[in-house]
Amino acid sequence: MYTIVATIFNDEKYLKNFIENLLSQTVLPNEIIIADGGSKDNSVNVIKQYADNSIVPIRILSGQRLNISQGLNLAIKNSCTELIGVAAIGNIYPADFYEKLLINLENNKADVSYPTVCGTGSTDFSKMYIEYVISPKGYEAKTGINHGCILKKSIFENSGYFYEGFYYAGEDAEFSLRIRSEGYKMSHANVELLWKTPQSWREYRKFVRVRTIGAMQVYKNINVLKTNKCTIVEFLICILSIISGFYSCYFFLIALATILIIELERLYRYKFSLSRYKLHKFESLLSFYTIITNSRFLLRKNKICNPF
Repeated sequence: MYTIVATIFNDEKYLKNFIENLLSQTVLPNEIIIADGGSKDNSVNVIKQYADNSIVPIRILSGQRLNISQGLNLAIKNSCTELIGVAAIGNIYPADFYEKLLINLENNKADVSYPTVCGTGSTDFSKMYIEYVISPKGYEAKTGINHGCILKKSIFENSGYFYEGFYYAGEDAEFSLRIRSEGYKMSHANVELLWKTPQSWREYRKFVRVRTIGAMQVYKNINVLKTNKCTIVEFLICILSIISGFYSCYFFLIALATILIIELERLYRYKFSLSRYKLHKFESLLSFYTIITNSRFLLRKNKICNPF
């Protein structure tokens, strides 16, 4: 009925739980195809051991360096079913996850069936991230194709596969926006998956950087800048205050007061939650820094996808 596709790279310690999670589904796939991106650990051998005793055929595609898009595309092209179930290592899927996605796809005569994404994590940081970014109720994975979904293989054959030129990531957002703009029906299913959120400030820093560069490759420049407008305004005010400070201390004080008003307004919007303020401030500053240091993506005229 459907094929599950996934990519891995040096994920040996997560593979046991991941494969057993897929094999515990109430509606099992016809096959599981995992594309290895060139792992240096024992990932490939772990998969082969499971494949020898699995009730579901498990295939490992390896032997070359692959990014996420290349791995998924290779797995999809090698699948033998019309329906594709995308999965990502690190996520936790309830036993009826793909069953509910399939039912939703059929009942709504949709082309794509996608879930709600909820966060999971045991650290103080991850709990704060879930509360202030994801929210305990989760969010609809409208552009999170790679978190987990069911979709028709014919979409790839007619509209193209995941774009393989991403510097880091962003292939799922680009693909979702592209097929939505082409009129494919995407339906939200009443089912949740658990996504392992960033567990520390260090992981969050990497996550924000990757996401920002992906957005710079996909969206129009004006859309990227709009999401960072407050930080850009503050940056310009800081530059202005430094320059004006050489001429008059009054201009300098006015500029600082303006920045203070902006920050107080933001604190008010966050209901004076210092944790939430710190989290979003960190993201906005890091995102702005990433834009400045990777401006080559921002200045490109030929964006990958311009659905707006």
